[in-house]
Amino acid sequence: MFKYVVDDRELPTQVAGHPALELCNTSAGWDLPTARRGEYLTSYDDLAVWAREVGLVDEVATVRLRRAAAAHPSRARAILREVHRLRTDVHDLVLGGAGPAALGRVGSLAAEARQCQALERTAGATRWVFTRDAGLHEPLYAAALSAADLLTADTPVAVSACPGDACGWVFLNPSGRRRWCIMAVCGNRAKARAYAERHASTEPAAP
Repeated sequence: MFKYVVDDRELPTQVAGHPALELCNTSAGWDLPTARRGEYLTSYDDLAVWAREVGLVDEVATVRLRRAAAAHPSRARAILREVHRLRTDVHDLVLGGAGPAALGRVGSLAAEARQCQALERTAGATRWVFTRDAGLHEPLYAAALSAADLLTADTPVAVSACPGDACGWVFLNPSGRRRWCIMAVCGNRAKARAYAERHASTEPAAP
């Protein structure tokens, strides 16, 4: 995993090209058992800061959400569990490994999210914004709407998964030529491992 530090917490480097895919990349090692995967969203605080970093919520909302989570920790933990489930559903859907149940859950969350939004006009632009009814669900709802936008794109979206060891990060790959999430990390590790294996196989056996 490749990461950076913000607000005293480690977050994954953004490599996916879409917020819904960045959500998938808050975990790593998708081919490993769940207990052995890398995890960036271990608390609601992590979730709020991550959502701000990928543009799903703004700074004002982040401060408000973190305060509300501190006041309602059990509710915040429950929402984090929902985010983890959404993440798995999105990951499986974009890679073609999910059934109708996953799609139904994403669709239900997106519909729920729309019920907590209103149109707002500022500086000549009109946009959907979350009302206070969203509460602590705002990052979850924003991620669900982002996933729904990705899944309903007019042109089918090409998504690939990095084959690096304990990685599996996903990313937009319209050309089909990209293989690694980060060439300097997973790509170079694979090259170094292949080099070592080739040389190990050509070394003479010890007498």
